[in-house]
Amino acid sequence: MAQIDFEALKAKYFGSAVKGIEKKVINKDNVFLDDNEEGIFDSLQLLGDLSSLGKDVNGLNGIKEFLPALTNNRILLLSPLKTDRAGKPYYWVTDRYGRVKREFKLPAFEWVDKLLEVSGRIKIDLQLEELIPLAIEKVNKKSKSK
Repeated sequence: MAQIDFEALKAKYFGSAVKGIEKKVINKDNVFLDDNEEGIFDSLQLLGDLSSLGKDVNGLNGIKEFLPALTNNRILLLSPLKTDRAGKPYYWVTDRYGRVKREFKLPAFEWVDKLLEVSGRIKIDLQLEELIPLAIEKVNKKSKSK
């Protein structure tokens, strides 16, 4: 049986300069709508949503689990939208990788839905520890300019 030279075929039909398709990356530098019209959410929206969690430790832990899971491109299984005792909508998320299974409550904020929507098409590289100080800085800058 003859061996096929896939590199030669790729060069013949697509040219020799063909590289892998690169996904757009959403990170702390371009995620906010404040200074990027292609961003995902507004800094004030992020801070408002996080402060609305109040003493909901499970919701905050869910956000802390959610961003690294998206950053590591893991597949998340979401329940249908539910409502907690306080009347706030959330998803129950199952995150499996290898033999490890994690489950957490994920608040159904608008920006969470947007990140879920684009997560298959766009590489996400976000950390909550970086986003919060950056969002505070942007809100302060916005309020000083008014």
